Amino acid sequence: MALKVEEITLEDDLDSLVAEINNSYWDEPNEISEYDVGSLKAYLKRKDTIFLACHEEADEGAVLLGIASSRIEMKPYGKELWHSVDEVDVCADQRRGGPGPK
Repeated sequence: MALKVEEITLEDDLDSLVAEINNSYWDEPNEISEYDVGSLKAYLKRKDTIFLACHEEADEGAVLLGIASSRIEMKPYGKELWHSVDEVDVCADQRRGGPGPK
C-alpha cells in the first residue's frame, strides 16, 4: 500500500479524474461542488495554478484520498512569489485512518 500524489495537468485523463472526484464521499465541511471537465481544463490552462490528487495504491486498485488546489501569487513588494493554497479536501471516508498513521 503506497501513497501517490500527482500534479494534474491538461495531459491527464481529466474525464476519469472528474468522475472519480464526483463519485467520492464528501461531506458538508468539504463544501465540494460538482466538478466538470471544462472548468477543470480552464483552471489548469492558467499558468499560476496547481491541482493535486492524492491516491492510495493497494492491490485492489487506487483510491482517491483527496485533492488540493493552489496558486502561485506575487507579493506586492520585491516581486517575490509565494504559494497560496486555496483548498485541501480529504474524502470523508478516508479521514482518521488515511495516510497519516500509515
